[in-house]
Amino acid sequence: MADEVSPSVASTSQVQFPTNIHYDPHKRDELARAIKPPNGISTRELTLQRFAELLNFSTEQDQRPKVDIGRPPNTITSTSCTKFLNTIVAKLTGENAVRIQFHEHGSQAPEDGRDGTLCRPGLIAHDKSLSTVELEPESQPPSSRTRSKAQNLTSNVEANVPAWTQLEATAEFHSSDDTLDASIIKALSYTAYHLLTRPDRVIVPGFYFSRTRLSLILTGASGTCYTNLEWTNTDHMKLLRDFVYRVIKPSQNMIDPTITRNPSGSFDIHISGAIYNECELLWLGRPIGRRTTIFLTNHPTVRIIKEQYLHTASVEAKLVKTIHRKCRAPGVVLIDDHQEFRDGDMVIACTIGKAFPDGKTRYKSRLALEDLGTPIMGTTRFVYTQENIIHRDISDGNVLFRKVPTREPASASGTAASHDASTFCSVLHLLNDNHPPDATEILVIDWEHSAVYKEQGAQESAGTPIFVARAAVRLQALHPGSGAYLPFGMPDLIPEALERYKKILKKRWEQFPARPDEALVIKKTPEVTRDWYHELRHDAESCFWLLVWWAIRVRPDNDMAASKICPAFWAFLVAPTDATRDARKGLLATIAQDQGWLDPAYAPMEDLIRNMALYLQADLHWVTKAQPPEMKDPEYLHEVFQRHIFNFLVKNKDEPFLSQGRHIQSRAVEEINRTPLLRGAWR
Repeated sequence: MADEVSPSVASTSQVQFPTNIHYDPHKRDELARAIKPPNGISTRELTLQRFAELLNFSTEQDQRPKVDIGRPPNTITSTSCTKFLNTIVAKLTGENAVRIQFHEHGSQAPEDGRDGTLCRPGLIAHDKSLSTVELEPESQPPSSRTRSKAQNLTSNVEANVPAWTQLEATAEFHSSDDTLDASIIKALSYTAYHLLTRPDRVIVPGFYFSRTRLSLILTGASGTCYTNLEWTNTDHMKLLRDFVYRVIKPSQNMIDPTITRNPSGSFDIHISGAIYNECELLWLGRPIGRRTTIFLTNHPTVRIIKEQYLHTASVEAKLVKTIHRKCRAPGVVLIDDHQEFRDGDMVIACTIGKAFPDGKTRYKSRLALEDLGTPIMGTTRFVYTQENIIHRDISDGNVLFRKVPTREPASASGTAASHDASTFCSVLHLLNDNHPPDATEILVIDWEHSAVYKEQGAQESAGTPIFVARAAVRLQALHPGSGAYLPFGMPDLIPEALERYKKILKKRWEQFPARPDEALVIKKTPEVTRDWYHELRHDAESCFWLLVWWAIRVRPDNDMAASKICPAFWAFLVAPTDATRDARKGLLATIAQDQGWLDPAYAPMEDLIRNMALYLQADLHWVTKAQPPEMKDPEYLHEVFQRHIFNFLVKNKDEPFLSQGRHIQSRAVEEINRTPLLRGAWR
């Protein structure tokens, strides 16, 4: 997505749950920067009155018990605070054995958040009815520092650790090791991580406690807001009582009535009257923003359900229908059903945005998808050729692999194979006649940010930060300085590949003549006056960054000791980018000059990636009549990359590394900060 990671979809036999690459699984640094008050773009401090309005006690049918909760403890500690919260719960419910209880959580992380986080909220509100876990008394917080490695959402009974899906609220008690700001940011962050694993909740509550003050927090897709209270203020304690009641009994604006949470951690989901039972959380996007959630279903045809919170109605279903209207487009996801929750009794909306200056509310949109794949260019090229549509959001979760190459079924107008082979030809067909030309392992999903090329507005773009093309980050062409040097023109094919290529893709070969020895210098010139738009070549560059990101992380399943990723290389790849900074320019130089940045088992891939990197040194926006005419073709960079890939596959088709199994775990980043590998990245 433009502001988050999209889904990575895995097979049902061995589901892997990758960590959210935008947030370090052990730290909260990036999330903390996004929400840190007072400058956090999605965080606001509200007055008591405005915050109370969000609790939605406006109807007689939903009035909280106005019981006297008594005075808070004279000495506020984590333990006394927890006991006081449980006293409030008991008085509000009038029960001897309440369903929701607060506990000190000690040093353990709630089990298996699909965001990959090991965050450890100091206090939690736990729903006992969802698990057989019996937490230790609040005066004796868990001491174990172990964490289960099981990839499921059920509780770890042996370790007495509840799952994130079983939590009703998170809290942080101020630590003497932290500053005030650091503790509050922790509390805000915990609510954001909690939100990820509760798709049945539109808004989740959270707390910050210290010996002198406390903060109440509400977090949803449109942001997080909080209000500050004092323990000694009677009116503040009344608001605390009301807030605890919302932990026990969320208001209608805090829940999604179309999703039911199951004790197993799965969810039952309604869409257009159909019910999909026991859906598993499969992938989670950023909690603040579009908040993409992907579920794996047990349904034989609807394999995936995807939902997001959007300011405007989703355009994805319409665009995907357009893509498939002439024929079933190879490698493009099929949408079975689509529902917008924006009107009447079906409104599901995050209203926290109304408390912010822009006043925006995000509404839920839900898609039922037929296709299933596992995460990794011809598909984008095909869609552009057929419908003049560009994807604009190539990322790790949006470009998937299916284990079995799939030939797309015919639509009313036929399949891609009914068109000229130059429109779409899978590499499997190039390598082997037995594979149909439209049989592909690739599955491209999430067309929410796609656009009809000619209908784009100037200065309009989208993309996932670490994969987006550099010019698309800047929303303008890259400045070539005194001249950007391209050492080669269109690459040639090795003899073993050339014969096959000419036989199947004769028109494409003629359209893009090989110029392997033609060096080029591209300069900024007054001759080029056209406006900047997101072009097909920017999707090609995104594919390159996706390949680099995938290759640097992949670890072979062999007997060798696991190699580590150079920390500086990784830092430059995933560094924050904006219109004024982008470390990937230096990274291109590093890739072009240095070796040893992949695992040794996959070292031959460095040559492929190096050859591709050379063509990104200059921005083709500045191509003029002085350069070969085919360089102005929107498909030029796609053709360059695909020829290098075809050469690589033909040359190495019998090499063992191509069939080398991939380890279930990715390579880790080396902890020691050594940077000699990155000479080019510092330039």
